[in-house]
Amino acid sequence: ARHIIADRLPDIRQQAGTPFRRIAFIGSGSLLGIATEAALKMLELSAGATDCYAESPLGFRHGPKSMIDDQTMIIVLNSRNPYSSHYDDDLVDELRREAQTSLLHCLGDDALMADAGLEDIWLALPYIVYCQSLAFFKSLSLKVTPDNPCPSGEVNRVVQGVALYPFGG
Repeated sequence: ARHIIADRLPDIRQQAGTPFRRIAFIGSGSLLGIATEAALKMLELSAGATDCYAESPLGFRHGPKSMIDDQTMIIVLNSRNPYSSHYDDDLVDELRREAQTSLLHCLGDDALMADAGLEDIWLALPYIVYCQSLAFFKSLSLKVTPDNPCPSGEVNRVVQGVALYPFGG
């Protein structure tokens, strides 16, 4: 995470300034949760201007893949699990062959990570720092205030109006 903040922010800012109207975050296993958080953050900070999806490599092929066009960015959260990584690699190879978008980015490449030997559970932090930085810079490129992306109040930084119920009672 330190490497991303110290060395990668200019690249992430440039990536966020690329015109795209859709983004898909792809992750296997525990990285699907990170992909989901990344999509929610992008949706929030772009004030809904960016269509956002989170899916596994196999789930993405089952329908969401049909949304790809030249303004769709795809972020693959590469797994270090030897089994899961096969599905990531197959999807990336397929997307490159089909060439429907040039906005394909694979996190976990040596260019992104200072320590490429991390297991998936430890990749969560640098991956989410990267994805949230991307959402922050996308917000700025859209002229949306990241601290208050929905001034009309339909989305709040702190969830409001939700009842909390006793657990196990």
